[in-house]
Amino acid sequence: QQVALQRMQTPNAFAGRNAFDAVWLLPYDVPDAEIASVADADMAALAATPLLQPMNGVSSARGRYPDLRPDTNAPPKPCSISGAPCLALVRGDAEGYLALVGTNRRLIDRVEALAQYDHLASRVPARADAPLPAFQLLAWPLTAHAVTFAQGDQLAAVDATCRDISTMRRLGANSDLLISRMITARLATDGYGRLFADMLSEL
Repeated sequence: QQVALQRMQTPNAFAGRNAFDAVWLLPYDVPDAEIASVADADMAALAATPLLQPMNGVSSARGRYPDLRPDTNAPPKPCSISGAPCLALVRGDAEGYLALVGTNRRLIDRVEALAQYDHLASRVPARADAPLPAFQLLAWPLTAHAVTFAQGDQLAAVDATCRDISTMRRLGANSDLLISRMITARLATDGYGRLFADMLSEL
């Protein structure tokens, strides 16, 4: 029991680059050179929050940098993990989805840039009311890859989808948050994995 307890208390040691700051700031177009400093300020503010006061999960990037959060109320709706097959969706409204991808291209590029990271270790203070990053944004490249495939650039779409499967698997397997492990696992299977299977079935 003492050995087990010691193992549980041993801090996680992940090698390589931590994707947390980049994921935390996905909703805002923060330049790469400033991501670390903005995230540092946010984490310091969260750490300074008294225990009896609710944590404010709003980043200091809000209002300082362009907001990349999509308008989820306007059609067409982006592809999702649990929704209709992505290829069928984009083919049902080719122009609408092409425009949707163009409007949200910067956000999609930011998500795809996570391929250069090795793990996802949380920097948020361990509290029951701790805010979570905007994990729902991690699914946005699904729509872009489906549009690319439907437009005829099939091998590029397959390559990009495979890369995102690998990214989600790597970040999820090397994370200290149960919720991030669960979300990235589902993205790698029901999300990018399902899209990859649909692409292969057509090829």
